[in-house]
Amino acid sequence: MNFSPEKKEEVPKIETSNVVKIDLGQFRTDESAKVFAGRKRGAFCRTKLGLEEFDKSGKTIIISIPLDIYSMNSAFFLNLFGKSIRVLGEERFLGKYNFEGPSEVLAEIPNYIKMALKDPNASLI
Repeated sequence: MNFSPEKKEEVPKIETSNVVKIDLGQFRTDESAKVFAGRKRGAFCRTKLGLEEFDKSGKTIIISIPLDIYSMNSAFFLNLFGKSIRVLGEERFLGKYNFEGPSEVLAEIPNYIKMALKDPNASLI
């Protein structure tokens, strides 16, 4: 599977006024994948979603993690959201990005946020 962010295709997002809902399920490596992992994959998703623009916008972003996902590793999360966390800070990041999904995956997010703030180079490509 190629993750190179060179191609600029429109990624499906659901937008209503100031809320954008993003389904991370569209980034499974295949239909049966139950894990989001890897630095390159996280960076690829960040580029495809255009998170830099969302960070600057006044929109609230809902990140929907499919219920059958049982793991999202720190390398994936930090390359997807680390820059946003460092730019916005923890409070503004959590005010802008809302996560929904399996409780065991959501439970790891506070740890990943702390990692991003503690080490600016944590898991970056």
